[in-house]
Amino acid sequence: MELAFAIIGIGLIVVMIILYLEARRDVKDYREQVNSLRKNIDRLNSNKSDLETELSELRRGRSLSDPATTWVLTQDLVGDALKYNGYQVEQKEKDFYTFIVNEERYIALLGRLPFVQLRITFSLGDEWDMEILKKAAAVSNPQTFMSKVSVDVEDRSFMAFIDLYEPAYGHFRDCLPAYLKALDAARINACETYDKLKEESKKEQETEPKENELYSQVLNDKSLKSTMPS
Repeated sequence: MELAFAIIGIGLIVVMIILYLEARRDVKDYREQVNSLRKNIDRLNSNKSDLETELSELRRGRSLSDPATTWVLTQDLVGDALKYNGYQVEQKEKDFYTFIVNEERYIALLGRLPFVQLRITFSLGDEWDMEILKKAAAVSNPQTFMSKVSVDVEDRSFMAFIDLYEPAYGHFRDCLPAYLKALDAARINACETYDKLKEESKKEQETEPKENELYSQVLNDKSLKSTMPS
């Protein structure tokens, strides 16, 4: 009987040892799985961060890896920049492009690349006072940034222009719409100044006859008094 109890006791001990070893192995496997999952989570978080950075750059409209930022600006690339921004290229010559934006014709002068001049020119009718317009250009030019206007009295023409130094294609391509807005701002400011000066000139012309009339009346009164008998 005692031998039977001893054998049963030894069997129970063996079973407990086996269960303990299996439990330890299961715990080890679980820990390895947890560590593996943590590594995968860290890797996914890293990839997410990289993707968020890339998307942020794309949302800003440019990428740090964009090769266009380093391309040297050439005449052909100027044409590419015009088309990229949706402008209609009307004419391509050796030293310039003409292109249409909102039914208005602009010119890009390229004879001295990387120096570029953008301009828009208008022929003016007889209703414009060229001397006042010339004065308006002189007054408004210091008030505008980058772009300026000029007036040719003999040809009766008005021009807004902007001179640029653009060695890189990418910068010229991305900034082109802003340059055209600067041209529009310059000519609008000059025209508003012209209207103001024209109105002031009109008021002066209306005031001068009254002053001359009063002066003539004073002279006549003095003349009459001088001829009256004493």
